[in-house]
Amino acid sequence: GNGFDKIDGLSCLKELRCLYLHQNCIKKIENLECCPKLSNLQFSNNQIKRLEGLSGLIRLSNLNLGNNQLTTAEDIRHLLACPEISVLDLQNNSLEDVAVLDVLEALPCLAVLQLNGNPVVSKIQNYRRTVIGRCKSL
Repeated sequence: GNGFDKIDGLSCLKELRCLYLHQNCIKKIENLECCPKLSNLQFSNNQIKRLEGLSGLIRLSNLNLGNNQLTTAEDIRHLLACPEISVLDLQNNSLEDVAVLDVLEALPCLAVLQLNGNPVVSKIQNYRRTVIGRCKSL
């Protein structure tokens, strides 16, 4: 990482498709509306507690949020602003709310999901079968 604690200076990068900001100190996803062609975002190993700032990223298909500080369904509800997400990494957060499945099942293109390392995994009865049954595109 580079010790970044905020996202800034991208306004002239209108063609940007991939952004790798893993292993930093980012707490908030912001200032990406100027990059509508982003399809791949890597935010693993940061300090993100709640998703926001993804509106307008209609091409976003790959999102890595592993090893952050997300805990509830409300924290990830903003994923619904990105209906093209097909690969989603949420592993090793603190997701404990079974209602996260309500959000995940509403992502129509979701094909790859990583949730391991979250307390919610042990709270969902027949975890694998339940998640695959609810998230039809997996």
